[in-house]
Amino acid sequence: METIDICTTAVIRPEILEGTFESFSKCLFSDKNQYRLFINIDPIGDKKKIDKMMKVCNKYFGDIVHYQFTIEPSFPKAVLWLWKTACDESNSKYIFHLEDDWVIYRNTDINHMINILENNKDLACLRLYKEDIPKSTTPRMFNKIYDYKPHGFFVSRDSSDQFGLNPVLIKKEFIKEALPLLKDDLNPEKQMRAAHPWMHDFIMKWNYGIYGEPGDKRLVWGKRGKYWREDQGFEKGKSGFITWVKKGENK
Repeated sequence: METIDICTTAVIRPEILEGTFESFSKCLFSDKNQYRLFINIDPIGDKKKIDKMMKVCNKYFGDIVHYQFTIEPSFPKAVLWLWKTACDESNSKYIFHLEDDWVIYRNTDINHMINILENNKDLACLRLYKEDIPKSTTPRMFNKIYDYKPHGFFVSRDSSDQFGLNPVLIKKEFIKEALPLLKDDLNPEKQMRAAHPWMHDFIMKWNYGIYGEPGDKRLVWGKRGKYWREDQGFEKGKSGFITWVKKGENK
């Protein structure tokens, strides 16, 4: 049984974090001893609730927690710190990237996902899909055509822009190779694109997958954070999501 490092980007909203960890602990992270949690908490939200954030982490992961409270919010720096720390401090072969505002709808076998990655050398990751999967062996997902493989997953025909950070199991060897190329002032998901000259060769040598079967209903949902952001008066800003921006600032 492989150990998996969970890397979570978060802000100070313990109720949302608890919903995420409760959901994934029930349906995916069933054996607590298989996981180590790495979490970055940016100073957005009610700072009086920081202690509640740590109580939530310890409730679901015991003492297996590596955490950072930042002074300035930065999504790129959060992701880079998480990935680098997980690579430096753990010998595990996999990272499960999980932002703090997702839920998962049904039981999912993470060891089956690992088996798929183990048996497909050029497959960098497996994403959990946030929409219904069409009843087709060649569906269009994330605006690309995917091909179904007879072991429970799909692979994109076009590798140029199919890495994503909605809940995803990633080979750590992929992360280690990516880290020296990534910049801390650009959205990391948007950097993982072959259109960037410094990323092209790296991105194109890997394949990118989605876990699921033709006709599956959506597996994950991630709108709770969006509703919270709107309620708090934040928006993503013109440059894509790099940091938290109050409505009207348009950074």
